[in-house]
Amino acid sequence: MNWFKKIAKTEYTSCIMADISAKTSQEIKLYQKEIISEDILVGQGFEEHIHITIKYGLATDDVNLIKAFLKNEPPIKVKLGDIGFFKKNPDFDVVIVKVESQDLENLNKRISETFSHRDTYKGYTPHLTLAYVEKGKAARFAGDKHFSGKEITIDQISFSSSIDDEPIRIKLRNK
Repeated sequence: MNWFKKIAKTEYTSCIMADISAKTSQEIKLYQKEIISEDILVGQGFEEHIHITIKYGLATDDVNLIKAFLKNEPPIKVKLGDIGFFKKNPDFDVVIVKVESQDLENLNKRISETFSHRDTYKGYTPHLTLAYVEKGKAARFAGDKHFSGKEITIDQISFSSSIDDEPIRIKLRNK
């Protein structure tokens, strides 16, 4: 018996993420370094894998289940908003780009209804993480409209599990 797999299935650590295109990711990475000084970064610092978390805390490591679930999923429409931040963590703040997307909200809900999971936060707040910064330093970025109104289409999902070193990419179907 593979004990790691048995334990992993009860740890609620798998994650489904919407991948942002290379072009938009590059634009975001350039901007994050332009506005956020490295001297206030903590922990992970700048987010390197630009994505929108769709669902974290899944109890499955089975990528085939996820692929089957997403088999007929069309590309996801997203509208970026202002820069904001989360201050729930006692040790640091998280600088984010707010995201509006009924497609993401619907997909999050369907995943939640289909797969065993454990939520770490109440409700779903779609966002792009820019950086992790010192406590109390994120508010200065709030309201920045650099990305506001930018519409993007997501055609690839990543599945990250406790047994795979790298996220597994899953293409969404074309319309």
